[in-house]
Amino acid sequence: MWAMGAGAAPSHLPAGSTWLLDERGVALKATWRLSHGFINLSIWRDDRCFDTFHLAPADAARLIAFLVNGLADVASVPAAAPVMNLAADPAPQEGPNLRERLGRYDGRLRTVIAATLRKTADRLAP
Repeated sequence: MWAMGAGAAPSHLPAGSTWLLDERGVALKATWRLSHGFINLSIWRDDRCFDTFHLAPADAARLIAFLVNGLADVASVPAAAPVMNLAADPAPQEGPNLRERLGRYDGRLRTVIAATLRKTADRLAP
């Protein structure tokens, strides 16, 4: 059984992947690989993986804290640059339509992010 740092081992490991697409059509895929001790982050263009990064669970927690703190700092500040709209259609691409494949993950991803931010905010609240 895989152990999660200094504490109890989970009864089951998270599974699955999620995709994020930026305004250039470059995708980030995050895949749970906790049985190997990391979360795999991969960068994709069309249907080709260009690079990967193995993110340790403790580092993932630090990254999430960094993002939550940054989002909390800028939540009430107007954006200095246009905010990306991931729901907008990118320029047409040849090959499999990545936007269509990612579309089914969009609602689920927004729900997961909102829930995670709520839980983190609750933990940080005095």
